[in-house]
Amino acid sequence: PGAKGRSYRARCPLHDDKDPSLSLVRWPWGWGWKCHAGCGHGSVVDFLMHRDGLTKADAIRATLKLAGLDPGNEQYTRPANFRVGSPSPEPEAPATASEPPKTPPLEEEHYEYLHLARERLESLTEPPEILARYGLNLQTAAELGMGIDAEGWLVIPIYGPDKNLRQIKRRNPDPEAKRGQRYLYKATGRGAPAWHSPNYSPFTPGVLVVEGEMNAVAAWVALKEASRLAVIGVAGASNRVGEAAGEMLGRRGYIYADPDAEGAAARTRWAEEISQAGGRVYQMPPLPEGLEDYADFLRAVGPDKLRTYLLAQITELEADTEDQ
Repeated sequence: PGAKGRSYRARCPLHDDKDPSLSLVRWPWGWGWKCHAGCGHGSVVDFLMHRDGLTKADAIRATLKLAGLDPGNEQYTRPANFRVGSPSPEPEAPATASEPPKTPPLEEEHYEYLHLARERLESLTEPPEILARYGLNLQTAAELGMGIDAEGWLVIPIYGPDKNLRQIKRRNPDPEAKRGQRYLYKATGRGAPAWHSPNYSPFTPGVLVVEGEMNAVAAWVALKEASRLAVIGVAGASNRVGEAAGEMLGRRGYIYADPDAEGAAARTRWAEEISQAGGRVYQMPPLPEGLEDYADFLRAVGPDKLRTYLLAQITELEADTEDQ
């Protein structure tokens, strides 16, 4: 096959390909492919689903095995009536998703609202109080696609594990002054999906699951240089991890929620979701006395010290597990 930079061309094994029509692209998080003759596109997992007729769960197991990460002794067989090039089976719906696997896109008005809020934030020369409250600067907020709306509310885009925009959350700069509401969702009828860090993918070896999207943002700001860790912010202790829990096979899930009864119930529920999907669960310890959450930690000491703290806790958890 020919190669150009990170891109390669080859004959597609999914059809009788006389002229190379398969593109392979090497991204920082893994390989991607696309057949320009129409067979399909996606990740290695998607390719195995197309080529071998595997379910998504079996394709993930096969990918781990190809990478030298033995997921067990499972055997992967094609259905009796399957032939190469036939459509891949529909992915299995996660048993404990907090929202439908396929969510329709937001309305045009929602995107326009988000666009205007982003423009308003980019016009600022210093962070408003609501950003400073969470230890964030203008650059970080812009990187995450945040904005400030006409009422001064912080606008937070919520992306799913597939990188598609699922919801827009508005945080009140002064809950006492404006109807006492701490936050509102812009798109009605779409629930409260979990926030996923920009580096989230099905191949990120470790995922930190925390209560609240702003705590997740704080953790991501600290950990974004540690590419092996992604962050998920579950919208409240009563919610579930959702879709991403079904992608935890062979991966490590680090869980943190507030040290109260609701947080304890959330940690138990999230651990069950991750364990049922074949992931390994680690319970993060409570924060040092005087700190309420990761956002409070970030504001108090900055990203470097929060990163050092989180990585030290994760290393200690893993070492304790290996010693057992």
